[in-house]
Amino acid sequence: MNISDFLHAVTSYIRSKEAKVHVRQELKQHIENAKKAWLQKGYTESEAEQKAIAEMGSASQLGKSLNKIHKPKWDWLLISLMAVIFLLSFLPLLALPEGLGQYNSSILIEKKVFHILIGFFLIFSFMLIDYRKLLRFDLYFYATGMAILLFLELFPNQFVNGQAIFVMGPIVVQVWVALPFLLVAWAGFFTRRQWKLWQLLTLFFISCYPILANPSLAALLIYIIVVAVLFLCSHYTKKQKIVLLSSFFLVGGSLLGFSISQAMPYQLDRLNGFISPEKNADGSGYYYLLLERALSEGGWFGANEVLLIPDSHTDFAFVQIVHVYGLAVGLLVASILLLVAIRSIWIARFIQNPFGKMLIIGGVTLYSSQFMYAILIVLGLVPIIAIPIPFISYGMVPVTINAFVIGIILSVYRRKSYPKSQFT
Repeated sequence: MNISDFLHAVTSYIRSKEAKVHVRQELKQHIENAKKAWLQKGYTESEAEQKAIAEMGSASQLGKSLNKIHKPKWDWLLISLMAVIFLLSFLPLLALPEGLGQYNSSILIEKKVFHILIGFFLIFSFMLIDYRKLLRFDLYFYATGMAILLFLELFPNQFVNGQAIFVMGPIVVQVWVALPFLLVAWAGFFTRRQWKLWQLLTLFFISCYPILANPSLAALLIYIIVVAVLFLCSHYTKKQKIVLLSSFFLVGGSLLGFSISQAMPYQLDRLNGFISPEKNADGSGYYYLLLERALSEGGWFGANEVLLIPDSHTDFAFVQIVHVYGLAVGLLVASILLLVAIRSIWIARFIQNPFGKMLIIGGVTLYSSQFMYAILIVLGLVPIIAIPIPFISYGMVPVTINAFVIGIILSVYRRKSYPKSQFT
């Protein structure tokens, strides 16, 4: 058996086409090195080749072992956590009182089932996509995200709480839909080393404008956090990171102070409602006091008399869960959501592909910053803005954008074992 026959015998047991190429190259190099060592000991070329092949052992056993190593992986823990979250997402809907028109729980539950099916479909679809092929299209993803934002600015057909959206049948397009595309773009930008910092800053500020003009402060906040975290994890020097972020906070703080000084009376009223809700109980402080009351009456096992909380199945879904089912269930929901983030970060530690690592870091930031801010809202620690809890809040958009994140994380995990040298 010559080297070519041995390599063919080994790779015939490996299902992954990409792994076959990689294993063939690694084995060939290893055998050639061993062959040179035997030649130096005085053996003929034919004898040295046979001894080098014999050192590798049985072709069938080696092939089966390498196939197991390079077999695409399924992260059943993360998939199981997602199944639990989807089940828990029914809790806010089951707690809704009947007879509230469009908020009829039975109708919303039927739609929620459809959303979950779509979510699972998207998760497994994105998991099967080879994430590495997305790197070459980072500019296209950026352009697509910008196109969505500009389309909403130019051609909205509905406005919800002042935010422009486009609705066509079951399809709802809003600013949040652009974030997954921009996430992939920035993961690619920070992976490639040819981008100059001033170029990326230009692209960042250009993309911020249509989000701010919509306006969607929640989406803008999450977007800034995602890009900032990716920048901190990028190849740029520590000095560049400190200087840029310090400048950003300085300019941002100055702009915030200027905005407050020029704010309209209704805007100042909202700010005062957050700072002193008791003094504005009949106005802007009402929601803060209502959330505080709902949480306090919920106790550990749920309130005796359920309050009617506006948007309790969307922005205030976590409040509804704590109020109706108690703090114990609320902590369970928060823990499962947090476990998904922790598991994703744990996966990132073992990913050697820089683009894959960036995708996970950006994805888990996009996912976790949503539910962390939503929880801070209900605790009264940050101002109220419309922000969903991933998968828990009702709606197609919170499901689709976070299903994309989980699907990409699973795609990276699925391919974490190759290309990877087994003989060096």
